[in-house]
Amino acid sequence: MFGKIDLKSWPLFFLFVSFSSCFLPVSSFCEPPAIKQVCLKDRCLSVEIADTNIQRALGLQGRKELAEDAGMLFIFDAQDLYDFWMKDTLLSLDMIWIDQDRKVVDIKSHVPPCAGDPCAIYTPAGKAKYVLEIKAGQSDVFKLHVGDELLFK
Repeated sequence: MFGKIDLKSWPLFFLFVSFSSCFLPVSSFCEPPAIKQVCLKDRCLSVEIADTNIQRALGLQGRKELAEDAGMLFIFDAQDLYDFWMKDTLLSLDMIWIDQDRKVVDIKSHVPPCAGDPCAIYTPAGKAKYVLEIKAGQSDVFKLHVGDELLFK
């Protein structure tokens, strides 16, 4: 029904299928699972992901509201010292720098919106791969401290 199958070509066929499946839109085999929540102990926040230069530059600019159980997780390619500012951000926020092991390396609480140029720049105490922005005061509600380990789901 299908004709004769040449067994010598099977290894190339499987190589092609394995390689091409990384590019199929229906396959997530080659991509890491998407992060949807950041959790500390039994409390979780739903997060939007900012992992491109454009998304990271825009951040939470222009937002008038942010739920208490929501935030934005900035993901960088490498661990480094990443400065943040509040240009065009309308809400006060907590900024949490997180290292590649998902441990909190610094927290800036109740960071106010930028009142005018030049905007204040917030520099972490240590290198981070992630930065989590949440509604001002939520790091206190979560009792979040430097050294705490977060779970990404």
